[in-house]
Amino acid sequence: MNKTIEDICRRVLDGARDSLRALDGVLESLHEYKLALMEELFAVACSEWPGEKLASLLDPERGFASGPAVLTFAPEGVAVVTAESIETLRYRPEKSPFAKVDDAEKDEFGVAGAEIVMAMLGSHAGVSAIMPVFFPGAMLAPECARIVTDPALLDPFYACNFLHYLYRRVELPGQREGVISKEKLLHIEVPLPPLEEQKNIAERLLKISALMLKAEEACIGLDAVRNGFLT
Repeated sequence: MNKTIEDICRRVLDGARDSLRALDGVLESLHEYKLALMEELFAVACSEWPGEKLASLLDPERGFASGPAVLTFAPEGVAVVTAESIETLRYRPEKSPFAKVDDAEKDEFGVAGAEIVMAMLGSHAGVSAIMPVFFPGAMLAPECARIVTDPALLDPFYACNFLHYLYRRVELPGQREGVISKEKLLHIEVPLPPLEEQKNIAERLLKISALMLKAEEACIGLDAVRNGFLT
């Protein structure tokens, strides 16, 4: 390889390295900004709007369901939402195992789009994520629970962010002990501004989440360029 080509290669690799560092910094700052904005928005909501118990704000039919006692995991079948697949407070389908389930189990323990899943047991107790709107569906893992809001009362994305707010503050009942009971969770009081204000709060936070996702994708893309160039 002649010197000119070596110099170009070095510039490519150095540029990729420096860009990755810069993107990592952007991602970290976006994360800090989202947490600070979440604190501000919900501090205001808690001070200005009356609270309603979560139990009274859930869908009357699908509102809450704990995961099945046992699942038969298999190489293929229905995806299972586990504590590990939501530990980043966002559902990561690549971390979901599969299980063989029948139609009755799907109906009772299934999760659909815009529904919240929370880990109720273990080291990840309290983490939660809302499933994407166009989510094809999955099953609850035994350690998880499904939370479905009544959208006429409580916007699901607002609800999920409020649960994140409590989780970050370590204020979910049983979170420190690694065991969150259904009864105590459903007695949490959720500040209840008008629905349009709920949606506005959720959209502001979702906008930052979308930017974080773009930054993550850019990091993955740059890393792929660097690795591809090296090989």
